[in-house]
Amino acid sequence: MLKISAMLAIPTAMAMAGVKFHLDEQLWWPFVVPEYVVATLLVLGARLVLLRQQTATLGAGWGAAAMLSWTTLSHHLEPSGSFREMGPVEFALALELTVSAVGLAAIVVARR
Repeated sequence: MLKISAMLAIPTAMAMAGVKFHLDEQLWWPFVVPEYVVATLLVLGARLVLLRQQTATLGAGWGAAAMLSWTTLSHHLEPSGSFREMGPVEFALALELTVSAVGLAAIVVARR
């Protein structure tokens, strides 16, 4: 389960960086830098899990990714107020949130 979580972290980190790059100025600025920091945490955590079975960094990365994805998604949907009007960016953010929850759940299950 830890390896699954680590393997999910790498494309998720790249997707987070890609979504933020795509949104550019449309995104509320305080979320831009933390997203890149979280993406780095995910990649670093994945490397630590794959090499040394250390889960703390990856767990922190997944938790932060879930929080930031949810916050950004809810902020981005605020004008429309509906999940029915989701475009590709909103879909990517929702996917990030889902994958973050799965990655964190995989860590929790593996630690038991």
